[in-house]
Amino acid sequence: KIDPNVKIIIMGDLNDDPVSPSVAKVLGAKGDKKDIGPGDIYNPWAEPFKQGIGTLAYNDSWNLFDQIMITQPFLPTDQSGVFFKAAYIFHKPWMVQTSGRYKGYPKRTYDFDNYMQGYSDHFPTYLVLLKKTGTKMKTILIWWHRRRAAWHNGEKHISGRWNYHVEWANWHLAQIKRLEGK
Repeated sequence: KIDPNVKIIIMGDLNDDPVSPSVAKVLGAKGDKKDIGPGDIYNPWAEPFKQGIGTLAYNDSWNLFDQIMITQPFLPTDQSGVFFKAAYIFHKPWMVQTSGRYKGYPKRTYDFDNYMQGYSDHFPTYLVLLKKTGTKMKTILIWWHRRRAAWHNGEKHISGRWNYHVEWANWHLAQIKRLEGK
């Protein structure tokens, strides 16, 4: 069991959905905030998955393998620390295949040896976290995209193996400015 007061973020391409036994039973991640207690893990992707929303498609069925989960201490909003606001899938029209056998799927980079000029066969996921700083709110975005993980607070960016696409960076900064009222 984990220390119930520690804020932990678990993220990755899990190759399993939020309701799969490896996530729901082994990790014990729960999809309903009201069921979360000290030491528990909240998975904000369980309900969207149950509604047919996903980050990748296979045989015309959506999966939600790209998940970001958090421990219970992120959930209370009446705290001085960083807290959870929302979870999203970054899904823009320019990221969707418009023709062929993958029509409607994420626009992949390659189909075997054929370069498709896309981005990935998975859509990125991200969390919006907030922190009260005096009378203002500071916004932090935590995002996951296959082998690319990052946090972004409008000032600094740290990522995995390679920098993420410029359009994503600009979109993230615009979201932060919008959420902070700038």
